[in-house]
Amino acid sequence: MANKNWGAGSLIGGGADALDAIDGALLSDGDHALVATLTGHYVYVLDADSAATEISPSVIAPDSNAGDKRWLLVDPNIVRQENLLANSGFGVWSNSTLENVRTLPDATTTVVGTTCTSTAHALTAGMLVKDASGTPLVFEVVSITTSDVFEVDRAGATNGQWYEASPGCVASDALGPDGWAKDGTLDLHREHNGSNTKPGSFYAIKLTKGADTTEQLKYDPDQDQRWEARTMSMGAWIKDSTASNARLYMYTGSAYTYSDYHTGGGSYEWIEMTATIESNPVNVHFGVDLQGSTGNISYVSQAMLVFGSSIGEGNYSSPPGEVVWFEDDSNYLNSYANVTVSANAVINLEAESNGAVPKGAKSVIVQLQAVCPAATGRLLGLKASSGDNVVAVGGYNEVASSFFYRTGIVPCDVYGDIYIIRDNTYTNVYVRLAGVGLR
Repeated sequence: MANKNWGAGSLIGGGADALDAIDGALLSDGDHALVATLTGHYVYVLDADSAATEISPSVIAPDSNAGDKRWLLVDPNIVRQENLLANSGFGVWSNSTLENVRTLPDATTTVVGTTCTSTAHALTAGMLVKDASGTPLVFEVVSITTSDVFEVDRAGATNGQWYEASPGCVASDALGPDGWAKDGTLDLHREHNGSNTKPGSFYAIKLTKGADTTEQLKYDPDQDQRWEARTMSMGAWIKDSTASNARLYMYTGSAYTYSDYHTGGGSYEWIEMTATIESNPVNVHFGVDLQGSTGNISYVSQAMLVFGSSIGEGNYSSPPGEVVWFEDDSNYLNSYANVTVSANAVINLEAESNGAVPKGAKSVIVQLQAVCPAATGRLLGLKASSGDNVVAVGGYNEVASSFFYRTGIVPCDVYGDIYIIRDNTYTNVYVRLAGVGLR
């Protein structure tokens, strides 16, 4: 028998136009359905022996005669919704300080060039590390040779006690990763890809409670009237080992609405909630609500906020072409803050920015300034790589021994790095970051 194509105007609820209102007795394996709602278009295929638990919109069971029959969403990309959260991957941290998150077990890491010997270091490629002196402040681990030997991105480190490092917001203030805020007692760190991150995003955010009272990670978008009377859904992957600690919330204009708590099972769980913003709302905001005790740790990954009544696990997306402007625009690169530049070089943006710039950035917004050499017509500039013919920010000095200033957008190479080029010696060189474009 040929498969049938079905149509619906909503997903669940049993209404006359809902997908779940179609009698399971009428459905055959391989049937298709197109659901056109106010928030997107959904394509489903009927799996007659699925028996999966209903999770809208990913899995929908008929209300009548379902048996093991389930509608399965076959192409999440077709219904990708706009994520209204900025910096939802928690990669950009201009407000942070570089924090020691782990002391390497070997009390003396020995450095020869870029090769570092440190017994049982337990590092992985891509991590940030701080050397004994803290000058230069941070290096990137580019490769692991053995369990006792690793390579860093450049020479110049010193022997002694080393640390694994990560950007963090741990001061008694409201500063968080760009676009986000926190209660003053809550500590935040960027979690590098590993056992505490969720596949689908390189980073997660680590939240450590600093008080036994309520603490929140907050996203406050302003523009209250934009959200007025709108149905909103928020979702995120959360990992927690403490029950009744972590949940999502929406402040809808005069009151809080909450999701279910994470179970505390120690693994990532998809947490989602829906609420309607009030008429004439005041101070609408969204985020993560923590109710546990001092020292409780939670991880959050792939946060989503959309217009509409559902998101569904696995449907995370970040805004395409997203640019995150730095909230703290005093971020000078470590090795380019009032220095003399007499050689071309790769600039490792993540390491040089103390982790404010994430791995794999697409572009950066920069200010480049320097004092020109005695001769005119000399080049100073920034570009994506040594092989790139286009200098994105920079140029030739027109006046000898004068102040040189340029600003603009510099594309990054495939690793998220940029390249500084010159054909003479420039002094008093500064490279300051104002924002980052994400892939």
